[in-house]
Amino acid sequence: QKKKQLAGLKNRLLISFSLHPFLNTCFLSVFLLGILLPLLKRLDVRISPLERELKVKKAKVSGWIKLIDEDAPSTLAAMLFADAFPPSIFGLVGNIGWVPTLELTVQIRRKPSPGWVQGDFNTLDLNDGRMIEDGLLWDNDGNLIAQSRQISLLLGS
Repeated sequence: QKKKQLAGLKNRLLISFSLHPFLNTCFLSVFLLGILLPLLKRLDVRISPLERELKVKKAKVSGWIKLIDEDAPSTLAAMLFADAFPPSIFGLVGNIGWVPTLELTVQIRRKPSPGWVQGDFNTLDLNDGRMIEDGLLWDNDGNLIAQSRQISLLLGS
C-alpha cells in the first residue's frame, strides 16, 4: 500500500518537475518571508509558480532548492533543505512571521543526484499554536531522497 502511495506521489511530483525549466518564473522565498535570514544567503529557494502568492488556502508549499555555491547536493544538504522552505502553513494563514522549529526529524533515503532538489511540504495538523509539517524531497532525477516531519510553533496564535 505504501509503495503504491509513494509511486502515485512520485508520478504527481514528476509532473511538477515539468515546471523545472521555468525556474525563472518561480518566486524567490527570501522575498516571501519578508525578513532576511542569514541562511538564505547560501541557498537558492524557488517557490512553485502555482503557489506564488501562498494564498492557495491550503497548508502547502512546494518548489526547488539548491546551494548557491555547490552544484551537487549532499545528504547533509538534504537535511538543511528540509528546514529551509517557508512554512507550509503560510499557504493557509498568510505570512505570520517566524515559525520556530520545536523538533525536526529527517530520514535520508539516498544520496541526491546533482542539480535542483524539489520539496513538497504539507501541514495536516494545526492545534493549540503548534503545527506538524510533513515534507518530501526529490532529486533532479525524480528519486525520493528524504522525508521530514517538523513540529513548529506559531507565535502569537
